[in-house]
Amino acid sequence: MLYHRFPRLREGVAKMSSGLWIVLLEAGLALALVAFLVWWTLPRRPENEDRDRH
Repeated sequence: MLYHRFPRLREGVAKMSSGLWIVLLEAGLALALVAFLVWWTLPRRPENEDRDRH
């Protein structure tokens, strides 16, 4: 890890265990992926409703 080589960087993550940030990052990415997939698969409204009537 980069913060093992630079003690000043470790000060910001001293309260968080070294593996916890990876779990939190993965959870955030998974939530973002789920939100993107839901948005991508939402049914689209037609641009012009009059076109569908004829």
